[in-house]
Amino acid sequence: MQPAQRALLVYMQRLSEENWAAGWLMDLEYTLWDWVAHWRDNAEPSTEFQRANLADIEVLSWLAEQAGGWWHWDEVSKEPKFVPLGEWLEIRRNRPKTDLT
Repeated sequence: MQPAQRALLVYMQRLSEENWAAGWLMDLEYTLWDWVAHWRDNAEPSTEFQRANLADIEVLSWLAEQAGGWWHWDEVSKEPKFVPLGEWLEIRRNRPKTDLT
């Protein structure tokens, strides 16, 4: 694992702990990516849940760029798995709609 990948994983887990008292909140990768996407698009958060610390969002965005990808929960191994950015965007695009999304 490259240092930027490790740093991104640790940061994502820290945000999960600080905000939701969970090592890896269900769908954490989608929630945090939504924060980054809204920030990159200069969009206002649509819900209180999306209101995040600007510094955290900037760090997430920078780490994702440095790492060249994003961490995604792997249902098979039951732990986060690093995927290249293009693969992550495809996973996000093909995410099944649920009552939570």
